[in-house]
Amino acid sequence: MSDKIKMSLKRLYLNSGGYDSSGSYYGRGLPLYIYSGETESDEIWGTLRAHTRDNAKAQIRATYPNATFYR
Repeated sequence: MSDKIKMSLKRLYLNSGGYDSSGSYYGRGLPLYIYSGETESDEIWGTLRAHTRDNAKAQIRATYPNATFYR
């Protein structure tokens, strides 16, 4: 069995125009989450949209079944 992948998962808050606090544009839609983690050989990171944090976790686990999350 593969080792667990410890992942950070945070909601990225956007203003009503779809911009984050640094001015990057992500558009409007479902809440935006940013995730990151590492294996022995790779760095994993990305963004995704999900209704809830639990839904975001499920989406990540679809690709990385051994993912565990802080908090």
